Amino acid sequence: MNHLLQAGSEVMLFAMSSDEKVAKAIVVSVNPNNMLAGEALGKKFCEVIVDLVFKGETLVPCPYADIKTLRDAVKMPLAWPFNRVMSLDSIIFFYVASIYSF
Repeated sequence: MNHLLQAGSEVMLFAMSSDEKVAKAIVVSVNPNNMLAGEALGKKFCEVIVDLVFKGETLVPCPYADIKTLRDAVKMPLAWPFNRVMSLDSIIFFYVASIYSF
């Protein structure tokens, strides 16, 4: 997973306890001072907007209001740990590299 993300990056969200892909999202902020549901993101989280959910029953790491699972979070902002996020560009690169074995 990587921490070199920027706002606007398309990313894959991974489960907290496995390498299972649970959703696709867009990064909104990587600023640790950005507030979400009254809390600063801090250095370990980025803010994302979920646009496609693969595992709706997945619990979100920082629940708030009525947002408890990914099913609740479609088109909503979430804090997600950097170490459980990977840019789609990185995923595509690793896939292509595995095919062609540069």
